[in-house]
Amino acid sequence: MAAVLDIQPRVKNNTSRYVKAGSALRVECQVYDNTVTPKALVTPGTAKDVEVYKPDGTVFLSSGAMSSSAVGVLNRTVTTSGTSPTGGYTAKFTMTHSGNTVILSDVMVFTLF
Repeated sequence: MAAVLDIQPRVKNNTSRYVKAGSALRVECQVYDNTVTPKALVTPGTAKDVEVYKPDGTVFLSSGAMSSSAVGVLNRTVTTSGTSPTGGYTAKFTMTHSGNTVILSDVMVFTLF
């Protein structure tokens, strides 16, 4: 059985996933309801969280609520410092809608240089 929600992450920093240390960016995702045909954007009813991890796997940004900028489009601002470790940063997205929770883990969201 397919997941109730389809989470499609992306990063908003111009058009690149490569981010210079000391920059701010938005980690964003689109969430689709897979129970309708054709699938449609939906804003989850309860949990809309993202947690971001450093290249070594430790927490960079603790789990927290994402904001909705449009139906089915959620985002959270991430601010890096000049001393943030360089390399690939991953995220875990947790969404709950109509009593169903979907978790998408180990998603590469940006590379810091």
